[in-house]
Amino acid sequence: MDGFDGTAGSTVTQRETSGEGAATDASAGLDGEGRVATALAELADTWLALHRRLLVPGVPETAIDHVLVGPAGVVLVDSVAWDGTVREWQGSLVRHVMTPHGEVERRSLHAEVARTHRIAREMATRLRVAVTPVVCLSGVGAARFGAPRMVRGIWVVPVEELAAWLGSRPSPVAAEELPGLQSIVRAEFASAAGDSSLLSTIGHDLTRQRTRAHRAEAARRAARAKRPVGSDSRAGQRRLRRRRERRRMMLTVAFLWSVFCVSVTGVVTGVLAIAPY
Repeated sequence: MDGFDGTAGSTVTQRETSGEGAATDASAGLDGEGRVATALAELADTWLALHRRLLVPGVPETAIDHVLVGPAGVVLVDSVAWDGTVREWQGSLVRHVMTPHGEVERRSLHAEVARTHRIAREMATRLRVAVTPVVCLSGVGAARFGAPRMVRGIWVVPVEELAAWLGSRPSPVAAEELPGLQSIVRAEFASAAGDSSLLSTIGHDLTRQRTRAHRAEAARRAARAKRPVGSDSRAGQRRLRRRRERRRMMLTVAFLWSVFCVSVTGVVTGVLAIAPY
């Protein structure tokens, strides 16, 4: 299955919207999420669809638009309602927008795709299962993108194709395993509509725990790097013993070979001495 398998570390990032047009982007984003939620309602009953979850409790900036758990596994769906036409260009995702001067401008969407990657990696690390990242184009002209395809390791799917694409995915999760996996995902990522004060406390505690864990791991690595190879280290003592044994064996072999060569030389010399001309 495409996605992250949870074996690598990650960093939580926050979604930032600033500058001119922020209010318009937010409104378009909410409309896009509504269109995605409507599309997900067409999925079979075996799918669990969670909307507006939080990667870090109490931190609204780390909101996850949609999390799906079904026969195809765990799927992260990031709903985007960008203006302009979204295209794949030279292996990257870009959008073409019209400038006030009437010119078409190409804008890279690398930062948005990278953010979805980071969230999927964090989810996979916490769930210890693969997570498939999806950018769902939910704008008015999403269909112009064409068929769903992978761009820079992430699936890009127009909202009109989302339900059919999910239904066509491989099904690595057995039916008897689905309820347990769905319960784990539901419990792991809190709803953005929950108690804000409680979620904020949980989020700060989680952040502190991760910081302490990272510091402890860094200290252990530093200690291992500084550990001497001498008599104070058990591993060092074993390495020294193996080196001494190899050196002793090599010296023994060299000595025996010398004795053998001397003996052969003596025998040959004796034979030649008594042999008649």
